[in-house]
Amino acid sequence: MEFSFFISYISDMEKVRKGNSIRLIENGTEVGFISWSLDQGVMFLEHTFVDESQRGKGLAAVLMDEAVKVAKQENYKIRPVCSYSSVWFEKHPEEKELLD
Repeated sequence: MEFSFFISYISDMEKVRKGNSIRLIENGTEVGFISWSLDQGVMFLEHTFVDESQRGKGLAAVLMDEAVKVAKQENYKIRPVCSYSSVWFEKHPEEKELLD
């Protein structure tokens, strides 16, 4: 039951790509984002942020999943710069082919 609540909670949030970032919006308020810079086909994942009131709900992982989708769609490699993205790739070896 808790897992289905989590999916419903996340699906109620809007995921907005804005330039070199993806933002999570809930009821018109930004609750998290991931941002990157680009250089010669490499996404440098620089910042992952989730509002303190929303932490522990898996939102940073949702943002990483979205950034990975962008990299795959655009044929980018990824260089994790922020600590969260580095740890995420350690936990997701199936995505290691994206690493620069």
